[in-house]
Amino acid sequence: MDEAAGPSHAEVDVAEKSGGVKRAARPTSSQASLKALLGQQGRSCKSGEIPLPKEISRYLDQYTKLHGGRHGSSKNKENAYSKLSRIKTFIFYLAYGEAMLWDWCFLDNVDGIMSYADHLGEVGMQVTTASCYLQNIYHFVQYLKEAPPKGSRLTMGTTIVRAVKASLENLNKPVLLHRMKVKDTKMSQLLPKRSLRVCQAKAKARIPLILDEMEAVGCVPSLRYTFYGFFSVFVASVYGHRPGVLTNMTIDEVMDASEKRTDKDAGFVIAVRDHKTNRDFGPAQVFLHPDKFSWLERWMRLRKGPQAAE
Repeated sequence: MDEAAGPSHAEVDVAEKSGGVKRAARPTSSQASLKALLGQQGRSCKSGEIPLPKEISRYLDQYTKLHGGRHGSSKNKENAYSKLSRIKTFIFYLAYGEAMLWDWCFLDNVDGIMSYADHLGEVGMQVTTASCYLQNIYHFVQYLKEAPPKGSRLTMGTTIVRAVKASLENLNKPVLLHRMKVKDTKMSQLLPKRSLRVCQAKAKARIPLILDEMEAVGCVPSLRYTFYGFFSVFVASVYGHRPGVLTNMTIDEVMDASEKRTDKDAGFVIAVRDHKTNRDFGPAQVFLHPDKFSWLERWMRLRKGPQAAE
C-alpha cells in the first residue's frame, strides 16, 4: 500500500493507507463530534456514522461476530452490536486527528484513555453507563492483545489494558454512590402493600369471569389480552418479576410444571428459562397454588377451541 496524506483541517478527501477510506469534513473538535454520535444511545446509536478505515472495520466486525455467535439469538446479536458501537466511539476518540490509523499505534495513548471516561460524562452520560462502556472496551483491548490485527505495529504489553482498567477503577466509587441514590429513589416509589393486596384481590375475582366469557363467545383476541393482563398483574404483584418473565412463559413450561407436580407438593412451580437474568440466576420460578394454576389449565383448553374446552 502507498503512504496516505494526513488529514486537512477543512476536509479529508484523500484515501488513507488503512483501506483507502474517504472521510467527510473534519469536525471542529472530537468532543463535539462524539457528542453528536452519542446523542442517541442503544439501538439508535449512530455508530454506523463513525468514520473508520476498512481494516479496522473488518477487525471490529470479526470481534462482533464472536460475541454474537453463529447461532445467537436476536438479543445476543443486538448486544454484540451495542458493544461494537461503544468500542467504535472509543477508537474514534483516540484516532481523531491522527493521520495514520492502519498500524493501530494511535491506541498507545494513556492520557487519552484516562480522559475518555471524563469525556463520556461531559457529553451527558450517566456514570453507570460510562462504566458499561469501559467494561466493553476493557474486554476489547484484552482481545486486541491476544489476537492482534494484521499489520499492527502496536506493542501492547499491559499498558493499554492497565490504563482502561484504571479508568474503570476510578469509577467504582461514583458508580456505587449513583446506585445507592437510584435505589433510594426506587424504594420511595414502591407501591404500598395495601395496594398490592387490592390488586391481587381484584385479579382473583376478575380472571374466572374472563374465562367464563371465553367459554361463551370463544377465545377472541380482546378477551385473551385481558386475561394476559390480569394474570400478569397478579403474578407481578406477588413475585415482582420483570414483564419479560411473563412474556416469555411458554405452554411447554406450564405443562412441564403440571407433569412434575406430585401429591405431596402444595402447588405448581413454573420455571421460565428465557428471561433477562437467566445467565446469573437460572430459570425464574413462579409458584401457583392449585386454584390459581387451574386458570392456566382452563385457558389452555379454551385456546384450542370449543371441543377441547368441553
